[in-house]
Amino acid sequence: MFRRGLNMFKNNVGLEIESHYDIILHSCNSLAFLAQIHSFLTTTGIIKQSVHLGARVIIKYSDFLHLQSARFVFDATDHESSSFLWNTMLRAYANTGFCSEALEFYSLMHKTGIQPNNYTFPFALKSCAANSLSTYGKLVHSEIIRTGFGSDIYVEAALVDMYAGCGLIEDGRQVFDKMSKRDLVCWTAMITAYEQAERAEIALFLLHQMQQEGLSLDWVTTVTVASAIGQLGDAKRGRAVHGYAIRNAFFQELPVVNSILAMYTKCGEIENAELIFDHTKQRNCITWNSMLTCYTQNGLASEALLLFERMKISDVDPNQVTALILVSACAYLGSCQLATKIHDFILQNKIEINLTLWNAIMDMSR
Repeated sequence: MFRRGLNMFKNNVGLEIESHYDIILHSCNSLAFLAQIHSFLTTTGIIKQSVHLGARVIIKYSDFLHLQSARFVFDATDHESSSFLWNTMLRAYANTGFCSEALEFYSLMHKTGIQPNNYTFPFALKSCAANSLSTYGKLVHSEIIRTGFGSDIYVEAALVDMYAGCGLIEDGRQVFDKMSKRDLVCWTAMITAYEQAERAEIALFLLHQMQQEGLSLDWVTTVTVASAIGQLGDAKRGRAVHGYAIRNAFFQELPVVNSILAMYTKCGEIENAELIFDHTKQRNCITWNSMLTCYTQNGLASEALLLFERMKISDVDPNQVTALILVSACAYLGSCQLATKIHDFILQNKIEINLTLWNAIMDMSR
């Protein structure tokens, strides 16, 4: 009786300590402070006794993109039988863009004998999608079927996203059509896959199906839908999605602004594009490039060059795409003097000249 009471006391104290450091880690806002916490937890041996704290430190290091330290914590922690810690480390790699390392780690899980589960597979699939590793993705899919996780909604969603990211639309569609429950993320992944493959009509047909199932567009879906409408050059539907974005306050998101601006460009709706551009206070390079493209593609090269003068005094630096648009504008006007100025600007601002830009400069100089 006394021994059981002592164990309960120790467990309660352990929970209090874990909770205490969990709060500290949550509020940690610098790598130096995190290193101090990690050092203390290691010196006192607390981190070895708590899988949860070990995972929290790994996640925190990944937040600071310090994956080497995160891996050190993993290696120093008792992870032999804990799929939770393995999944945490895999998540750290996948969510920070270390996709090759994530897949190597996933392979190590297999070699070590740790059984993957419905938390493991989405991170492995995410890494396959990021690197367009369709062959590896199919191997993971086979493992999912073998282990019986093929009907898990999160795993299914990750499969749809992986196949879409690898450009295997029909494979993703097969998974998508068999899903018993599809959330907005799944619908968006499938709609985006068709839009990126320039199959806009199918993308918009899926959008209609999604809405019939009672789901509404969020701002991420709106970006994709605007792009699909732009491919079709359908100004009427373009104005409808523009109105939807306004009603739902999506214009707070710059990707929405940029996508609708680009949509109006492709639809030849210059006035609407100008209206959006002029009312956007926080512009990035994509915003400026979209408006420059709007003028250039609609035969208003002089207006594009005037807009570029405004861009030069803004806080946004031009990039390769900007240079390519300007070269096109100069070629349209047939002005050697302007062409020389643009070429000098590219060199002075050390804008990297890729093959496409180089060919455009050569064409402009002829």
